[in-house]
Amino acid sequence: MLNVLINKSYVAKSPIHGWGVFALEDILKDGVVMQCVYKEIGHVKVKADIYAYTFGGSRIALGNASLINAATGDCIDKENVKYAFDPENKLISITALKQINKNEELLLKYQ
Repeated sequence: MLNVLINKSYVAKSPIHGWGVFALEDILKDGVVMQCVYKEIGHVKVKADIYAYTFGGSRIALGNASLINAATGDCIDKENVKYAFDPENKLISITALKQINKNEELLLKYQ
C-alpha cells in the first residue's frame, strides 16, 4: 500500500489557457511527474464543462492532474505527459513522455 504520493508539479497561470500545471523540477523521460487519487463517476452523462476534467470519461482526478491543459490546437505536437490508472489504489499516475524542463507546462492528450 502506498503511503506517500509523488508530486513534482505546481499550478500557475498558463500562457496557453487559464491555469496550467508546470514541472517543479527537471523530469527525465518516463519519470513519474505526479500521482493523484481519483474518484470514479462511472459513464454517466455530465455537462461538457465537467466532462473536460475527466480521464477516460469516467474518472475525476483529485489534485493537480485535473488542471493539466490539453495538447490540442496550436500545441497538439507538444504533448509531454501521459496518464495511467492504478485501480487497486485508485490513483492516476502522470509520467513524462520526454525530458521535461523545470517550469515547463505539462500537456496531455485526454482520451
